[in-house]
Amino acid sequence: MGYCPYQTIVLDGITTTGKLLLKTMVDTREAGSKKIIRGGIELNQIEDYGGEGKGLDTIINNLQVISLRHAVNVIVTAHVLETSSSNIKTGQTTVSRSLLTGGKKVAASLPVYFDEAYHFDVKSSMNPDERPRHTIVTHNVGEDWAKTALPIDLRIDFTDSSLYNEVMKQLEGKEFVRVVNKEDTPAEAF
Repeated sequence: MGYCPYQTIVLDGITTTGKLLLKTMVDTREAGSKKIIRGGIELNQIEDYGGEGKGLDTIINNLQVISLRHAVNVIVTAHVLETSSSNIKTGQTTVSRSLLTGGKKVAASLPVYFDEAYHFDVKSSMNPDERPRHTIVTHNVGEDWAKTALPIDLRIDFTDSSLYNEVMKQLEGKEFVRVVNKEDTPAEAF
């Protein structure tokens, strides 16, 4: 097992990592392969299909292995894309939200990999003298998926504070077990 001097590893974020994967696939195509160029931009080809998803799966799987082997925390950020569509006949508008990646399948599969998934939110006030409130939602409330295995509040306000410190305050005095290996061996109680 290798050495890992870090307690936390952060991948910030899935959106830019997916774009980097696609760029790398284009940049490393075999010599002599036919390029499709429109408007001076090289386009993705059929060989690129699924590459972003496979690349992101590989990265996330490797981060999980690192987390288990070295008992480190892994944090991955992702942007949420909101789209809406209106039905002219019924007048009903449907709003859907998903992670911003190159493919719907990739976005739908990513939350499965994580025990903790928080939706970060900024609450602005109508009063221009009041600063925005920075919060996270820790459980699914219907609009955005979120989940936690920790005994913490539904919404945590960490304005002008450290999110880590606010979560640790909520965990103070509570007992639970953190599992860090595949054999489900209890490691340490927080």
